[in-house]
Amino acid sequence: MKSVLVFLSVLTFAAVSLLTACAHKSHLSNEYNEQIGKNTVTSKRTMVVFLIDGLPYATLQTQLERKNLPNIQSFFINPNNQLFKARTAFPALTFPSITSLLEAAPVDSSGIYGNQILYGNSTYQLEDPANFAEFNKMIKDRSVFARFDQQGLKTVSASYGFTSDSLSHLQLNDVEAALAIKQKNYKLVDNKIINSLDKLLVETPEEKWPDFIFVHLIGIDFTSHDLGANSVQVISYLQYLDSKLAPIFHHLNQARGRKVVSMLTSDHGFDRNHEKALNLEQVLQKVDPQIQVLNEGRYLSLFFPPGWSLAKRKSVVNDIGLHAAVDIAALRFEDTVYLHSKKLKLNFSYSEGRCSLSDYKLNINDNSSCPETMDVQIQKSYYPYFVENISHFFKVSGHPDAVIIAKSGVAFRNDYAAYHGGPTPAETIVPLLMHNCNIVPQSRIPSLAELLRFL
Repeated sequence: MKSVLVFLSVLTFAAVSLLTACAHKSHLSNEYNEQIGKNTVTSKRTMVVFLIDGLPYATLQTQLERKNLPNIQSFFINPNNQLFKARTAFPALTFPSITSLLEAAPVDSSGIYGNQILYGNSTYQLEDPANFAEFNKMIKDRSVFARFDQQGLKTVSASYGFTSDSLSHLQLNDVEAALAIKQKNYKLVDNKIINSLDKLLVETPEEKWPDFIFVHLIGIDFTSHDLGANSVQVISYLQYLDSKLAPIFHHLNQARGRKVVSMLTSDHGFDRNHEKALNLEQVLQKVDPQIQVLNEGRYLSLFFPPGWSLAKRKSVVNDIGLHAAVDIAALRFEDTVYLHSKKLKLNFSYSEGRCSLSDYKLNINDNSSCPETMDVQIQKSYYPYFVENISHFFKVSGHPDAVIIAKSGVAFRNDYAAYHGGPTPAETIVPLLMHNCNIVPQSRIPSLAELLRFL
């Protein structure tokens, strides 16, 4: 996530919130059981989503094949189950991906198009815990938490950032967690999450367990940013999580009067460790200091001065697209998107139409289709699902005017060993394990936006 990342900035208001944090309920169990009261009985099903932030598909696949994750293997893999693939949106970043998952909708529905967004007249770094409360206001009333609440059902969010509409959740301003992240003690943070969930399941009678639980573990992501996604430390951390999750799996397996349905997935993978850092922001500032740039590491979002003509916008975007370190340059102007790379040039436009995951269609090569059912060859253009993903991205209210995407192994910043956010399969294809549920047909790769639509 890189995300709770700016957990560091919590230290600015850590002193302010310290007394509040100390007085806050220390466990999900306390708050949840106070909320439900003595007589509340929930449904007979508990859905648990384990999201391991930044876990690449290949990493989980390899470790399962080597029998290095016995608890995950035992809980999720049996003769009828297997390791599936899912796919993220563009960008392959924490906030758009998890919001899409929890809202069961593409990014154009949520409006969260990056870890950094322009919202109103302000720029929000959503990874900054100081903005967690505002972020949860942005997505209020649209998540699966809200849907369960409307049905009188009970939800828990074992997450520090994604709490909107959940009945019970971790405190947003956890000073101990913030200090642990600063000290790179990611295990302490994930332990707090897992231990809180363990206590909830133990102290709550099975018939009163929550109907939906979201679990967001962050240490794999931070370790990958620090040391690289393929580092031995990442593998070791995944094995550590496997051992820590064993009691949770045990409790869920022991349920007798309640059906437990579960998924384990991720919000994104990682590009390989970057070999080159390119400071395009300086170049753009020389072109025009009024160009606003949001730097997400693997790509830049550009907002041009309003008076710029299409010709001027295309000139800047196409010139940047010719740089050897740039993979794709994309521009939306009015209802048309212009994609440019050394491999291919493609334009498409939006038109009215009702689709299963959107309220618009795309006109590509004189054919009109829904983003999710477009021609197979178009779907494979650039990268798998990229045209579909970028069409949702540029449909967001307040979307950037253009995006510049770096080639694999290139980043637009130089503060971490590895980044994500781009369109490569390593970044966008994520693992999916399922317990008491399945994909139909099993051959397809669903988007994160589809996984919870059945709820």
